[in-house]
Amino acid sequence: MHKKTLPSNWSLLIHILRLYKDINQLIQLINEKSDEKEIKNTLRKIIGRLKILNTLGSHISWRFLAYIPINILILNKEKLENPRILRRYLLHLRNSIEKMVAGKAGIKLLRRKDAYITLKHPGTGLGVPSNFEQIIPGYEYIHGSRPILLTAAHAAPPGSETNAAVLVRKIAHRTKSHALISKIPRLYLDANRLVGRILPFRRKLEHLIEANKVKLIIDMHSMEKKNNCMIEVGTWFGFSASKSYIQRLLDIFSQFNISYEISTKFYGGDIIFYHGSKPWVNAIQLEISNSIRGRSLRLIGNALVSFINQIGERYRPRKVN
Repeated sequence: MHKKTLPSNWSLLIHILRLYKDINQLIQLINEKSDEKEIKNTLRKIIGRLKILNTLGSHISWRFLAYIPINILILNKEKLENPRILRRYLLHLRNSIEKMVAGKAGIKLLRRKDAYITLKHPGTGLGVPSNFEQIIPGYEYIHGSRPILLTAAHAAPPGSETNAAVLVRKIAHRTKSHALISKIPRLYLDANRLVGRILPFRRKLEHLIEANKVKLIIDMHSMEKKNNCMIEVGTWFGFSASKSYIQRLLDIFSQFNISYEISTKFYGGDIIFYHGSKPWVNAIQLEISNSIRGRSLRLIGNALVSFINQIGERYRPRKVN
């Protein structure tokens, strides 16, 4: 009788939960400035568990590539020896594991077979030619002075989301926020899906985050008219943005008499899923009814300007005496 070459889902889940436990333990040890030997031992356990997960079947590596930021996978020894940097990367890793577990469970609950992507049989590789950005620039970039980024991933026809692109441009100029507007049709290559990470649009986004120029991402989209709801808010089950940011946004929508829902359908695409890593980078997806025009569209714009102005105060440079 041959042994199974692939582990059961239960076996995989046990390893992931043990990894999650060790990460939390190490974060606590660092916070308490515990003995260096104890910290190193726990770190070795985490590295060992990552190695085990990397051997559990061919689809596991793809799952980690989808959920865990690449910069964690290429950490060098010098960074790991700095407790402050190590703690930050551990929190990133913990956040990724939470999204990995909750995201899969959430899709089952929603019973949407194609809600995200099947990672067992990916249809494309992530190899990027060196001159790819020169061949297909694929985006418009509006420079900002605040660490806030507005994105319109589906701005190009056919299938363009007109309201999203219009609002992104206007709000970016009014609030001095950064903005990225895709010029590649989603029917050709969707910038808001896993495969879209190869696009210059997404690489520019990652560069802005790495350069510490982005702390908040507002990803704008359009949706079909739904009852009287003007906006649906997506936060990837609460893992892409802190509660304080979400509540501040909802309070402002209420002040401006804008009807909204916390979405169970548009809970988030790959932009907020992959780049959102609270508390350092908060990411929120907004789906705006494509039936809205004129005064109502301006009202939404004013509300988002108010939100960004309030959030922007958190990032105002401190004056040195």
